[in-house]
Amino acid sequence: MSFQDIPPVESGTHIIDVAFKKGKLAASHQAQKNKTKDLLAVKRKELARFEAVAGSLQEQLSKIVRSFPAFDGLTEFYEELFGCFLDISQLRKDLSAISWAAQKTREFQREYGQKVRGAERERIEKVRGAFLGRMASLVKRLEKKLLGLEDARKVMRGFPQLKEGLFTIAIAGFPNVGKSTLLGKLTPARPEVGSYAFTTKRLNVGYLQIGARRLQFVDTPGSLNRFDRLNVIEKQAVLVLKYRADAIVFVLDLSEPYPLKDQMKLLKEMDEYGVPVWVYLSKRDILPEKDVKGFVKRSGLKVLKYEDLVDILAKKAKF
Repeated sequence: MSFQDIPPVESGTHIIDVAFKKGKLAASHQAQKNKTKDLLAVKRKELARFEAVAGSLQEQLSKIVRSFPAFDGLTEFYEELFGCFLDISQLRKDLSAISWAAQKTREFQREYGQKVRGAERERIEKVRGAFLGRMASLVKRLEKKLLGLEDARKVMRGFPQLKEGLFTIAIAGFPNVGKSTLLGKLTPARPEVGSYAFTTKRLNVGYLQIGARRLQFVDTPGSLNRFDRLNVIEKQAVLVLKYRADAIVFVLDLSEPYPLKDQMKLLKEMDEYGVPVWVYLSKRDILPEKDVKGFVKRSGLKVLKYEDLVDILAKKAKF
């Protein structure tokens, strides 16, 4: 499911301006086609204006509705993700109101088109003004809904695009321990990395093709404890672990940018997700081998090298 391609939701004022400009242009073109100023020519000019205005408004409003995803049938992951940050019920209401308004434009076009056809010359300008006023009022009443949808779009752009049906590996651990670097080694993904905490601004996703099988990796940021205190990206990471992870690669850093006891505590918390947890030791090339061996002996953990991890992934890809 992709949310990154949803176009910006324009303001009501912008939508009206675009439609009225198209209406003016259509009326001008019609007048150029028939340069006589008889009553029939004047009526045809206004009917062309009405058609262009209504068509533009219907197109712009319908495009907004079509650009948002259907909220029925969401997976558990996306259902809870939306529930954390957005009011789906309100989004549905807003989109329904905009869809209704898109259809209403054609009703107004037919209604005022009939009035123009039966009007005397001196009343045509008044009918035109009434039509444009009704159309502007219709869209202006949507302003709050349009603003709400634009705010929702900005939130949704930060949602991860996870593919369904792929074996998914979450890369977990404290910030700045090498998770993004590992993702970059395993996949063609080029996540942003830096030398400061919380370098991951979003959930970075990468893919590894092994034979006919494709594996999906998600770089999860943060310390991931106390859900109510987590930021937006960290909450997304917890939901990935809860609903989408088929396995977890937990990255430990013995150079201790964070206390080792805290890293070990977080590692223990990975058990609650009920999937295999593979422990990977980052920055191993800069650590004395005796320190690595001492840690392995004390902890009793099976700590994987990069080559070990690749071998495990290759075996998983065969199933």
